[in-house]
Amino acid sequence: SQVKLEGSVTDLSNVPISNASVVLSGYKTYKTATDMMGKFIIEGVYASRAYDLQINAGGYVSATDEVTFAEGDKLLNPIKLQSCSSNSPKSLTIEEKYADNWYDIRLSWNAPDADAQKTLLGYNIYANGILVNDEIVSDRTYIYTIPSPGSYRIEIAALWEGNCESSRINKSIIVNQDPWEIAIAEYPYSEGFESGTPMCWSQEQVVGTESWKIVTGEESAY
Repeated sequence: SQVKLEGSVTDLSNVPISNASVVLSGYKTYKTATDMMGKFIIEGVYASRAYDLQINAGGYVSATDEVTFAEGDKLLNPIKLQSCSSNSPKSLTIEEKYADNWYDIRLSWNAPDADAQKTLLGYNIYANGILVNDEIVSDRTYIYTIPSPGSYRIEIAALWEGNCESSRINKSIIVNQDPWEIAIAEYPYSEGFESGTPMCWSQEQVVGTESWKIVTGEESAY
């Protein structure tokens, strides 16, 4: 049978953490992100099995736990994350390529400033708050295939020793279809992105573009 998992993510003062990545892995892998109230729901989970739960949020120590399902839905106790301070990656660049009915973006960024107290383990990549990479990314480039037309907030975080994830640098894009087009957020305000009515977008047609092309736009971090 299939069941539902519900939970919430807060800091140590019980303040909800939005846009936290939630990954439930085991018999099958499920990925989502918390909403503005720090809550998440994962449906269609196969019951009577054990799963590993991983929570990541920018500026916090990642949390892991084991979750076992019986027959029936499961509500977790609030998951509390400890804040941490670490340096973020710099200068996110997005290049796009459309070919063979696939739309790819190539991400590249600069390394964060060194930290004498911590060792840099690698990077995590997010699309709309959902963790994209299955393993820690060691390089400073990553190719992500857009699954379908829509709005995407692309985020990069550095992961440091002690599972401290840095604040995420990000850029936002919109991919339209018929014809495939990309709109780039020149000022990626989160409120505009989330409402679906961005404050300022530039747009360019990319049909038939089979070479990489740099996407311009200002970068933000949070």
